[in-house]
Amino acid sequence: MVSIGRRRRLRYWFTIVRNKITTFNLFPDRVDDNENRIREQRYASRIRAYKDFRVQAAGQFQLLQSLCALAEQTVVRALQDFATSEFITANVISATVFDAQMRSTINTFQLETPSAFISTLELIRRTTHGNAFMTVYASNW
Repeated sequence: MVSIGRRRRLRYWFTIVRNKITTFNLFPDRVDDNENRIREQRYASRIRAYKDFRVQAAGQFQLLQSLCALAEQTVVRALQDFATSEFITANVISATVFDAQMRSTINTFQLETPSAFISTLELIRRTTHGNAFMTVYASNW
């Protein structure tokens, strides 16, 4: 079973991580309005689309927002899995063995969480590369 103290610590760290991710929200809900306003300004001033980064940036910031959401989901899932893990033995073990086991479990958690995100990111990267997904935003030149 997970001890109460450990649950509190996990909840504390989970809250810190979640607050850091959610306070990093750079993307207002009015992205479409801003994008339309930028297009209107571009057409009014006759600026060429390939020279105006503001049009390209809207889609790229949406992509960045999606990647941040994916990172948050990965961390939340990993913390939930970590919180439900149990350490059960048939015999009583010494404090040093217990500490070593806990360090090993935490190290495994720290190594597996980024690799879970990276594997999802790698899938997206390969799909994007294979389908030339970002050409809509003229970012491949």
